[in-house]
Amino acid sequence: MDSPRFAQIESLFHAVLGYPPEQWHDELTSRESDTQIIAEVERLLARHTQGESFLKEALDAVTGLARPMQGQIGAYRILGELGAGGMGTVLLAERLLGDTPQKVALKLIRGIPTTGARERLARERALLAELNHPNIARLLDAGETPDRVPYLAMEYVAGAPLLAYCDKHTLDLPARLRLFVQLCRAVQHAHQHLIVHRDIKPANILVREDGTPVLLDFGIGKLLDPGADEHTATQAFTPAYAAPEQYAGKSVTTATDIWSLGCVLHELVSARALRETRVGDRVARPSVAAKDPALARALRGDLDTIVATALQAEPVQRYVSAQALADDIENHLHGKPLNAAPDRALYRARKFVARHRYAVAAAALAFVVICGLIWRLAIERNDALRQAQRAQVTRDFLVSLFRFADPSVHHGAPVTLHDMLAQGSAQLDTELAAQRELHADLSEALGEIYRHVGDDRAALARFRSAVQLSDETTDTLARTRRIAAAARLALKKGDPEQAAQTLPEIDSALALVEPRSEEAARELVIALLASRALALATIDRAEEAAAALHRALELVPALANGQDAQRANLYYDLTKLDMMRRDNPSALADATAALAGFTRAYGVPHVETVKAMEMREAVLLNAGDYAGAETQQREVLAVQSKLYPADSPRLTRTEMALAELLLVRNRPDEAIALFDEALAHCLTGTESYLASCLRIRRGLGEAQVVLGRPGGVDMVQKAATDCAPTTSHFCLIARAALARANCLTGDRAAGKVLLAEVDRLWPAAEDAIGALDAPHLARIHEDCAR
Repeated sequence: MDSPRFAQIESLFHAVLGYPPEQWHDELTSRESDTQIIAEVERLLARHTQGESFLKEALDAVTGLARPMQGQIGAYRILGELGAGGMGTVLLAERLLGDTPQKVALKLIRGIPTTGARERLARERALLAELNHPNIARLLDAGETPDRVPYLAMEYVAGAPLLAYCDKHTLDLPARLRLFVQLCRAVQHAHQHLIVHRDIKPANILVREDGTPVLLDFGIGKLLDPGADEHTATQAFTPAYAAPEQYAGKSVTTATDIWSLGCVLHELVSARALRETRVGDRVARPSVAAKDPALARALRGDLDTIVATALQAEPVQRYVSAQALADDIENHLHGKPLNAAPDRALYRARKFVARHRYAVAAAALAFVVICGLIWRLAIERNDALRQAQRAQVTRDFLVSLFRFADPSVHHGAPVTLHDMLAQGSAQLDTELAAQRELHADLSEALGEIYRHVGDDRAALARFRSAVQLSDETTDTLARTRRIAAAARLALKKGDPEQAAQTLPEIDSALALVEPRSEEAARELVIALLASRALALATIDRAEEAAAALHRALELVPALANGQDAQRANLYYDLTKLDMMRRDNPSALADATAALAGFTRAYGVPHVETVKAMEMREAVLLNAGDYAGAETQQREVLAVQSKLYPADSPRLTRTEMALAELLLVRNRPDEAIALFDEALAHCLTGTESYLASCLRIRRGLGEAQVVLGRPGGVDMVQKAATDCAPTTSHFCLIARAALARANCLTGDRAAGKVLLAEVDRLWPAAEDAIGALDAPHLARIHEDCAR
């Protein structure tokens, strides 16, 4: 086999040996197109894997190497073979330094030198021993085997080949370049000691696990001694990385190593085997060789120039030293101009801008800001004049309202707030009709005032006027805010027809603000989704309403403030929907979440927290959990006692509701105590007789009848008589209570007749059935059936 062909086989063998066996074929086909060479390398790899001695014999036969010795060479105990190549065989060996074993790479040099060559070997060994660099495998010892084969004992480096290490750790381009700079510094160190490597290639570079690259095989380099006419090592080289002068058999200099470094750099940054892009002395630029478009863009420019300079065919046109090559790599990493690049003003300016991008950007920004300020000042001056005019008109409008309230204008007749607001609305629609934007702003302001004083009808009219006055020039958030306010009021009465008309307005407003990311926009989206849910619920589309509320809940965590209260309100609305859908488990979960949110937002003694407690109590009643409902109702009563005076209607209603629950739970004695307290508050308060007192009297009388106390029947009779003209569930329960009184006092026949009449009227009652009405009626039936 001819030497160049074997050298190619050897190079490929060692290049792919560092990869896992399953990747060998892909690596070979990516590096070599000659199928015969690929087959030969795969045969050698197979033999190597099977642990046979054929590979060593073949290499020894072609290269003239002595076969690796077994056992002991000098002071070194042979542990195994690390590899073999055109320069020699490398064995793993160890020797004892005191009690500490030291592993070494024992390199057997091809051929048997002459006496003169031995002297020269001694001189080179002395120089190689001076190479003391963290990125160079150190020479430790030298000698000969018993059959006079020279050997060198080198530092053993445990690591992965350069390219395999980079691929395994997925190093990016800057990290690869920083590794390469360390290699250049190592080569520069050798050159300063008059030693040239001659065979720099990725396979001769190992990277330790800590990321330190180490250059191997300096022990077979060439001593730069012009007076010598022979070498300490063979003339063999790796063709893929050999410089043109090596092919031509010319003198080897430090420029030869610069070429090899350029080849290594090319493969390192382009992720392509050099042989794939090399034709003779011509090597494609890394940006052309790279297959990844993003990588090609990153290589274009500086790195193409660096590699091209290192790979100049004429040695004198390459970098003058490995240090110069390293300096240009670092110039690129730091955004500085390359020493190898043409000295053009535009190139240096571009580099300056890239290197000082923040300072240049700041200067450019300052210039733009100054220009913008000048332009902005002019705009703000005009805006200030317009705002001053608006402020003056608004002031005049407010002054005119207070003049209207002057008693002398109305000859002493009192002027109410509603009179002032009506006058303001009329004046607004006439005097400011031409100033559309200001007209809309003041209409919205009047709508808020009307809403706060409880005049929802007038508030709705003002909000709708503000919406109509809004156009494409109006701020989107302002326009949407007005639509949301109008929708909220329009849906308040629960009119299905009004809800159906309002729903498209809500959807159009959502389309305006949903794409925006400001917190104010999200607030509006949440409010609109809540209104949309209310509209859908009003027209019996509860599932869609629940979906709208869940969408609103997803937005709440993105808001900076008021999360607890907002989430609580949405869960409160969801609870009402769950009750409409008769989904008791979901209703209880949502009611509990609403209560927890209001508690965090406002604390326990607060009207919103009480509202959530009452909702949760209603859910428990609907689910038939009377024990849980009683516990919750008592908590409501305890909190209301701290918030309201003793004769508060709210407190009275809670006492009455708890008493009715106790009556249904067959605890009439406890119910009587609460009914008595509620009746005392009812008589001194402002509640209407039929709304509270009548209901309390009915419950009190019923409890007394159950306990067999005198006077109970008369109270029930009175309540039933006062309710006779109506057919509400409340009044039907009063008649049923009278039926129970008849049953329990001995007139069972009259009681059953009255109860049958209640049963007949029950399905057609005028009002909605209460949570306790049905179980209440069922208990009355039980008492009359005994």
